[in-house]
Amino acid sequence: MLEQVKKAARQAQVVMYCIQHLHSGEKIRAKALETAFPGSNAAINSLRKKGIITVENQVISRYDAENDLDLKDIELSAIQSRAKAEIENHLKEKDITLLHGITGSGKTLIYLKLMEEAMSKGHQVLFLVPEIALTTQLVQRMAAYFGNEVSVYHSSIGSNHKIDLWHEIKNGKPLVIGARSSVFLPFKDLKLIIIDEEHDYSYKQNEPTPKYHARETAMFLAQLHQAKVILGSATPSFESYYNALHGKYGLVNLLERYGNAVLPHVELINRNTIEHSKNKGSHFSPVLVNEMLDQLKRGKQSIVFINRRGYSSMLVCTMCEWTKRCKNCDVAMTYHKYNNSFLCHYCGWHKEADPACPECGNVDLSHKGLGTQQIEEELVVLFPEATIARMDFDTVRGKAAMSDMIHRLETGKIDILIGTQMVSKGLDFENIGLVAIVSADQLARFPDFRSHERAFQLMVQVSGRSGRSEEQGKVFIQYGSIRQSLLEDVTKADYVGFYTKELAERKGFIYPPFCRLIKVVIGHRDPQKAAAAMEQFAATMKQHWGSRVVGPAPGLIPRINNQYLFELMLKVERKNEILSKIKSDVRDLALLIKSQSDYKGISCVVDVDPY
Repeated sequence: MLEQVKKAARQAQVVMYCIQHLHSGEKIRAKALETAFPGSNAAINSLRKKGIITVENQVISRYDAENDLDLKDIELSAIQSRAKAEIENHLKEKDITLLHGITGSGKTLIYLKLMEEAMSKGHQVLFLVPEIALTTQLVQRMAAYFGNEVSVYHSSIGSNHKIDLWHEIKNGKPLVIGARSSVFLPFKDLKLIIIDEEHDYSYKQNEPTPKYHARETAMFLAQLHQAKVILGSATPSFESYYNALHGKYGLVNLLERYGNAVLPHVELINRNTIEHSKNKGSHFSPVLVNEMLDQLKRGKQSIVFINRRGYSSMLVCTMCEWTKRCKNCDVAMTYHKYNNSFLCHYCGWHKEADPACPECGNVDLSHKGLGTQQIEEELVVLFPEATIARMDFDTVRGKAAMSDMIHRLETGKIDILIGTQMVSKGLDFENIGLVAIVSADQLARFPDFRSHERAFQLMVQVSGRSGRSEEQGKVFIQYGSIRQSLLEDVTKADYVGFYTKELAERKGFIYPPFCRLIKVVIGHRDPQKAAAAMEQFAATMKQHWGSRVVGPAPGLIPRINNQYLFELMLKVERKNEILSKIKSDVRDLALLIKSQSDYKGISCVVDVDPY
């Protein structure tokens, strides 16, 4: 078969993709192939003519919810009813209320009842989710519950569909489920906005500009319509929880799982012990391997979490330590084994991998760093009888591919799911018995004041995928040198304890929620011009605002897409009049610098509340 397509690269890619998915027993959607390999329609037709694949038409519902649980028949538990009543009481006095509900506590059902009541009065409701593609189950359940009253809006839908939805919403369509861009829709009578997983940094748009945070934008939208806002999360953002504790928002706690489910048992495994075990060289401890084997024997499913796609973060020559670096950016390129190529995750440049070190000719190249592909490769060897799937940006780029993956997981066609942070969002399956976090250290290494907050949120959220039925689930976290107190808080799912300790550090260094941040990044293809422009910008700002200005310094990645970057940060008191004045000065100064002939081609990007 491969001999027939060896001279047709795209056909070979399609064939390899199909072979990798044969074990699932599921048909492969043409749209999933087109998403994975843009422009693959011609290759599919050629393969069909050669008799290598067959193509058939099949009608698929937009919302395949016929087998879903009928939520209309489910009543709120006593605890949920109390939480709903508390939310309603808070919203009589405050415009915003935070629902702090642990994973599996049934927040969605409370949302449904509140939405239903608002819609019964003829009002519109906006239900915000971080990423539509990652909340397939939730969208299906909403559609099953509300039927034709639902519109789903996000930036990836077609232009004609967007126009239709635009007019429907302008004319009063009751319910919109949407990603961040839905805050710009022309609502007629909007009275309730629910922001699910409000902590998720997918709500912040960084590219393309304008930069905005959908949570903050939704609050402004609510003011325009005199609407109420409900924020929901098991791991709230520090800003939201701080505002709730200090009376700016209402606060409702939902700290028990729905039904008879309990939080999973969490066990910590020091990665150093792997090197002294029979599994030396493996990424999995013997204890974890045995537990995963036990889950397979009992017909349970497992999730393996590693927050980096690709095979490894870099290839390094064992002789001269050469690494492949991007020609456009100051970063090492990520190695992707399935197509033997290097890929820059910043500018998108890719190149076929070198068979040997181009500097010294050594063929012994070592993989550094860990990615989903490498984990998949090892698990296939460890569990040859298991059906293993990988959920990352490379495998589920489109809605169809994500829907297929969710369906296979829901119907038990997948035994072990490997994934990036995608697996922490919206997956609600009763048969998940185990979650494994391969490397906790990887989550907390990013040089940012929010790194521990994000690590805690990710670990608690992905842990919450386990044991969502009456049987208690298990979570195994492998770690090396990460802060022990952070792991202990994750083990107990102790958000309040973690928040209290972390907040003390934030206060000492004056970081949010004790201030607002404004980040300014200046870039140019000429590093000297970029540096000079930033020096002028920084000097002027320091004259007016003194110690509030931090920096300047080269960007964390000094060059991206052949733009040399310099940045500074402004720490601003949480007072609207000061913030407005500084924002005005930043805007005026940025325009002044860009207008100077010496700095032709300069870019200046201002990011308020960078995430």
